[in-house]
Amino acid sequence: MRHLFTRPLSRRLRWALFSQLGVLLGAVCLIASGCGNSGPNRGATHRSVGRKLPRLELQALTGAAENVVLADLEGQVALINFWGTWCPPCVEEFPHIAALELKFREIEGVRVLAIASMPEVDPNLDELRADIETFLEARKSDMPNYADVQDRTRLAVERTAGWQGYPMTIIVDREGVIRGVWPNYTKGVEKDMEAMLDALAAEAVE
Repeated sequence: MRHLFTRPLSRRLRWALFSQLGVLLGAVCLIASGCGNSGPNRGATHRSVGRKLPRLELQALTGAAENVVLADLEGQVALINFWGTWCPPCVEEFPHIAALELKFREIEGVRVLAIASMPEVDPNLDELRADIETFLEARKSDMPNYADVQDRTRLAVERTAGWQGYPMTIIVDREGVIRGVWPNYTKGVEKDMEAMLDALAAEAVE
C-alpha cells in the first residue's frame, strides 16, 4: 500500500497523525512488555540472529554519505538504523545513534548507517532531504543519512527479521551475519548496541 491515507493530507498534518500513532504504539508495546531491554526476541536473542542480511541498497541523502550496497559492507561491522523525524521513539533514540556514529566514525571496519524514512513508501527525496537537514541542523549533528528508495532494504529486512515498527536497529558482523536486532526503542538499549559494536570491532582486527 503506497499511501496510508486515501485522500492527500498536508505534510504537517500527516506527520502529526503519525507522531500520535507512534506514541500510542509505543505505549502498547511497553504494556505488552515486548520492547524492554531483555526478552527472547530482542538484541542478541532476536529470532533472526545468525541469518545473513539479504539486501542493502541505500542512496546518499545528507552529509558525507555515499551510496551503499551490501557488497560495500564486506569485511565490515555495521549498525543499520531505520528512523524518521515523524516517529517520537526515533527522535528519542536519535542522540544515542548519533553518538555511536561519532564514536565509530574513525574506527576502521565499523559503520553506522542511519536510514531516514517518511510515512509513505518511496517519498520525494528532496522533501525527505530537507526535513532531515533541518532536523540535524537544529541538533547540531552532521551524522550522514541515507534513503531506502522504494523500501527495498526495509522489505528485505522484514522478510528476514520481521518488522515491528520504527525505529529498528540491526547489527551485522563482518561476514554480513545478523548479530543483534532491536525493534522500537527503550532507554538503555544503546548500551547493548555499543557493547556489541565494541566486541565485533575487536574481533575484526584480530
